[in-house]
Amino acid sequence: METLELLAKNEEEIGELYKLYARLLPQYKDLWLELSAEEMNHAKWIRDFAKGIEEGALIINTKRFPAAAFNTYHEYLQGAMEKADTRGIEPIQAFTAALYIEKSLIELKFWEVIDTGSEDFDKVALRLREATNGHVKKIEEYWSKVKDKRI
Repeated sequence: METLELLAKNEEEIGELYKLYARLLPQYKDLWLELSAEEMNHAKWIRDFAKGIEEGALIINTKRFPAAAFNTYHEYLQGAMEKADTRGIEPIQAFTAALYIEKSLIELKFWEVIDTGSEDFDKVALRLREATNGHVKKIEEYWSKVKDKRI
């Protein structure tokens, strides 16, 4: 269960970073707040997984993501927030960081930490993957426009 709580907190930290970006980059405020709210919702979905563990419905592969892996990710997010908050951030930097964060969740296959025999839980994991892919696409669109100075 500790693994899922770390994963949920990770989602919340991403949401907090996006809230910070909303404050620092008001021209993109609506986008960052939308992404932040979705990250907070992802944390809720993950905590719902945790309820399944209490009921014995889920098996967690703790070797796949030991706590140290989450701590490294946490340190990256904290560093990104501290740097942006103290030095400010340019839009291209924020979108680049967000792309790195979202793509790493996919590449690291965070959602494969859970093996279930339950279709309901598998559907939630699929929703998390799809939502993350959606974030990547949306952020890539903005990144491209900012890079090409179209917005």
